[in-house]
This record gives sequence, structure tokens and C-alpha cells, in this order.
Amino acid sequence: DDQFMLDDAVLVSPALAEGQTSVRAYFPAGPNGDTKWYSLFDHSVVEAGAGWLELDTPLTSTNVHVASGSILPMHDTTTAMTVPEARSANYALLVAAGAAGSSAQGDLFIDDGEQVELTASTYVTYAYTQTESEATLVATVAEDGYPAAAESEVGSVVILGVPASFRISQAVVTVGDDQRSVEFNSTPLSDGSLEVSIDLNVATNAAFNLQLS
Repeated sequence: DDQFMLDDAVLVSPALAEGQTSVRAYFPAGPNGDTKWYSLFDHSVVEAGAGWLELDTPLTSTNVHVASGSILPMHDTTTAMTVPEARSANYALLVAAGAAGSSAQGDLFIDDGEQVELTASTYVTYAYTQTESEATLVATVAEDGYPAAAESEVGSVVILGVPASFRISQAVVTVGDDQRSVEFNSTPLSDGSLEVSIDLNVATNAAFNLQLS
């Protein structure tokens, strides 16, 4: 009763008592028994099948974990001070991958947040696949009816769980007829896999194909 899920991707394990310094949290192994969980804030890894764990409860954040197989679009709100500023901020995609041969999915729905009858919205789906030697992230625009979606960008992509054996030499994004190389860097995670951060800078309402090889 002390934890809750947001959809099937995000697990929140809050501290609910005054002075509490730790929480006992359960991490489901998922339908196939191979779901890993990544801390939303420091990207540390909880291995599949961990079950019950004791977690510290820092004063500055809540224990939030993202399930492998998920893609989370998030506003980059580092400089936003108001809700309107946050809503107009660029997006970052957090891709929580699993082992080689695994995939991840997510989606993004945007409207003005005020209309009662839905008349204008933009809906984008994301699909990620990886092997030992390549990875692909594809954005598909299913609906593009909200004009303000074109005013923001997917500024960055962070992929968690890239196999350490994958020696990435280039990252290339294709948007329509335009193809260009993009900057990236890799850092190791606590389980030995890699975190790959990519500077994307593609319009939020644009379909794209990002290839790592």
C-alpha cells in the first residue's frame, strides 16, 4: 500500500512518515521475469527479480524507478518557473532498455491542457530496438493537429541499458530527406551496461529515425 505505479512504466516508492529515512519497496520482475528498474534521478539499476529492497529516502527527491521496455518523454524544466513555461519547454526522451535483443516503447500526447472537447492534439509514438551492435529509435507521428507542438523540440535522448559490448562509432538521425550526424557520449551504469546521451534537436511533431552503430 506504500507504493504506486503510473501506467506500467513508473514505480513510485515514497516516504510517508515524518522522519522516515528508508522505505521497503517491491520491484516486480515483470511478465517475462526480466524487467530491470532504473532510478529516474541517478539512473542506478535494480536488477530483474530483486523483489523487496530497502531504499534510502533522500530529502531532495522521491524514489522513482522506470521499468525497462519503457520510453518516457519528459519536459526539460531546468529553467521553467511556471506551468506555462514548463509546458512550452523542450522534451527529453528517457529510453529504458533491457538486454541486447530487447525493445522499448512509449508515446507522447500534446494538447493545450484546457480544451474540454478535444479538437486539436498531436500524438507521437516511439519504438526502440537494440542488438549487440546497433540500435534504432523511431518516432512516428500518428496525429499532428496541435500547432504549438512545432514550437518545441525533442532536445535530447538518454538511453539506459545499452550493452557494454556495443562500441558506438556514430549516431545518425534522419528527418524526412535530411540526414545528419549528432553528438553523443557514453558512461557506464551500475550493472555494467551503458548510458548513452544524444543531442537530437528535432521538432516535437516530426517523425525521425535515430540510428546508432
